[in-house]
Amino acid sequence: MKRTTILGLAAGLLVAGAANAGNELIMVAEKAAGPIFSADAMLDGQAVGIQFRVRINGASDKTQINLANCLKAIPKTHQGGCGISPDKQVVTGLVFSMTNAPLPKGLFPLGTVSVTSGEKVSFEVVEFLVAGDAGKPLDAQVRDGALK
Repeated sequence: MKRTTILGLAAGLLVAGAANAGNELIMVAEKAAGPIFSADAMLDGQAVGIQFRVRINGASDKTQINLANCLKAIPKTHQGGCGISPDKQVVTGLVFSMTNAPLPKGLFPLGTVSVTSGEKVSFEVVEFLVAGDAGKPLDAQVRDGALK
């Protein structure tokens, strides 16, 4: 009985994975310890590089952005990092490979960004790009969990 259940669950996951083939940015915002967003990417195994941009609505020149936990888990085959625009309105993350090595298939943790501001802020994904070998654009979608 247990073996049949496990095999059925595994088959269901494979079918669900095939139905959602492509690349997806998964964003979730929290307010428990101050405004923070976390990002992960579900990748199809063809992605060589990714870029995402998240607007911080309500940010001002006094807003503090902590990027210390953004893109900390990049594979050794890749380079990248996160940055903030001079007006503190947009966080950009970039991961790339100088040798066209693919990123691992499956869930790829992009990390978290926290914001300290006297103003109410919200987050909005404004760009998610995925590139394959030689910069070929790949299908990319965004799933956000109540970012505002």
